[in-house]
Order: sequence, then structure tokens, then C-alpha cells
Amino acid sequence: MTACNCKPKPPPKRTLRAWIVPATILVLLPKCPLCIVAYATWIGIGLSVWAATVVRFGVALACIVALAMVIVRAIVVSPRAR
Repeated sequence: MTACNCKPKPPPKRTLRAWIVPATILVLLPKCPLCIVAYATWIGIGLSVWAATVVRFGVALACIVALAMVIVRAIVVSPRAR
């Protein structure tokens, strides 16, 4: 009989690094809609306060969904790799 040399495979590096971009955007996202208006004006885009609120909510929601997908993928992929 031969001994089993089975080692668990680590999760892919892409999965581990995928959380960096949405987390950074979420941390750096201004909490105040007026700050978003100021940043948009600084780069040459005119926004109303209502539009800035919608943009902030949309960006925050997209980042949270991306982070949730990374977490779920890490949880689902790791047991299979074992």
C-alpha cells in the first residue's frame, strides 16, 4: 500500500486579492453627499445633491455585493479544496 500524500489546496490567490478593491473604495467613499458633489465638480462633472446621494448608495451597494460574493466564494471554494 502507498501512503496518501494529499495536501489541501489553498484558495486561489485571485480570491484572496479580490476583496482589496471593493474594500478600499468602500473605505474611501465619502459619507456626505456634498463631498461627492465637490469631488465630482473637481473632476468636471456637475451633480445635484440628490444625484450624489443615489451615486453614493449605488457605489456602496455594489462594493458590499462584491465583498459578499468574495466571502461566499472563499467559503464555498475552501471546503472543496480540502
